[in-house]
Amino acid sequence: MKHSIQIYVKFNNQKSNIMDTNLKKVLMRKYPHLFNNNSELISSEFEKVEKLNLSFENLTSIEGIEIFSNLQYLNCYNNQLTSLNVQGLDNLETLNCANNQLTSLNVQGLDNLETLKFDKTVKLDVPFVFNTSMYCAFQAADKTIRCGCFKGS
Repeated sequence: MKHSIQIYVKFNNQKSNIMDTNLKKVLMRKYPHLFNNNSELISSEFEKVEKLNLSFENLTSIEGIEIFSNLQYLNCYNNQLTSLNVQGLDNLETLNCANNQLTSLNVQGLDNLETLKFDKTVKLDVPFVFNTSMYCAFQAADKTIRCGCFKGS
């Protein structure tokens, strides 16, 4: 059984659940400029982040990702996520969470979301995007159904 440790920090007198240790390690390796010498997030840096690529990192959780409030693009393709809640990432335009083991996906209230990529039988916590058209395509190689949404014009 895998265990994860939750890390909590306090910004502007608000306690915020940031991330488990695996997510922090990935962020420190891929985005070292977000951290100070004490391995703490620098608020002036993470507030600028508009794009995160967390694909192929074997992550089981990205809980706390909402700290990146200006995030517009999030790629968490090909991890081990079973549920994903990105509610609160109000600026998010593109989310790719395909090739995980998602059974629940919450994108509620993301009015700027234009592209959503996911697969298999994901329970969407909706309503999420109005004026949306769905597409699904069967992938013969891995025998999965890939689905996505594109915001209507």
